[in-house]
Amino acid sequence: MKVIFLVHSFDTIERGGVLKVVSELTESLVSHIDDINVISLGVVNSFAFDLNDSVKFSSLDMPKYKTTFYKGNMKVKWFFDAFNALKESVVNNSEAIWVTSSPPLTLLLGLFKFKYNLKVIGCDHISTLYSKGGYVQKIRNLILKKINIMVALTPQDRDFYIQNNIRSVYIPNGVNLDLIHVNNARKNIIFVGRFHDVKQPLKVVDLFVNSKFARERFRLKMYGHGELEEKLISHVNSSGFSHLIDIITDETNPNIIYKDAFALVMTSKVEGMPMVLLEAISKNIPCLAIDCPYGPANIIKDAINGFLINGEYDDFEKKIASCEKLINTDFRDSISEFSNDNVTLNWMKLLNEV
Repeated sequence: MKVIFLVHSFDTIERGGVLKVVSELTESLVSHIDDINVISLGVVNSFAFDLNDSVKFSSLDMPKYKTTFYKGNMKVKWFFDAFNALKESVVNNSEAIWVTSSPPLTLLLGLFKFKYNLKVIGCDHISTLYSKGGYVQKIRNLILKKINIMVALTPQDRDFYIQNNIRSVYIPNGVNLDLIHVNNARKNIIFVGRFHDVKQPLKVVDLFVNSKFARERFRLKMYGHGELEEKLISHVNSSGFSHLIDIITDETNPNIIYKDAFALVMTSKVEGMPMVLLEAISKNIPCLAIDCPYGPANIIKDAINGFLINGEYDDFEKKIASCEKLINTDFRDSISEFSNDNVTLNWMKLLNEV
């Protein structure tokens, strides 16, 4: 069996949850599949995350490897360029099972399906709430129906696909539940994610500085990178508590990120299946996340492994203090359905059936 994971770019500049999932999923599958490949459309100077030595990697060196390089209707040009760049790889690997990692890549391979008899598993790694509706969504659904099957990261996403007559199966992201012991003095509140509007990193700062419990006992450490970095730095400097807040853009080692964490805070407007929540809970670090549609509510069990919050200061103050009751408990079993073993079994079942 040959499996090819297609990504926009595996370069460190695109470091984030999607590439981490690809890294960890290929790692889990190498003991079951003898030919696993990762193809990056964009040039890669240094890997965003490690890949197993058994995984074959190649880059197509596209300068504009994702649709965000274009605006408006010009995004169509990306599909034309990407189709031409990928065509040789598709022809030479027509027997492989292709796995996508974003909505544009799923549509791209869906277009290939009109001409070539490919096996394609779509995995968009984004909530279906981003569906545009109207004529655009009808065209998208038409293309998605060409995909062999869509992997939904949440039951709600699976229901959306099925309601639109698109074949789908629910397989969440996985996490290693063999606890990695790190020193934990419980002295930091952490944020881990892209500095992007959808993640609302500035709101994390506001919650922290407006919480007497948090700012009198902890530091806030914010791990990530992205377009809001300068704005975030300015916001921290004007908060009056910059001496308690660290912005860290170059750290990917989870043993360092989660070291000494009292709790993890997530303020996303919308999520898919957030890996950082699974990682933190797997290390018995309670999580607080805004109750956005999908994602956090599938993982967090109130007063067991964390709390869902509404984003208001008083609610955050109450629940961050309540995390003290959780820090001496082992709540990894609360996410047992997301264990790597279970997720790998489900992926192998799917790959053998496609």
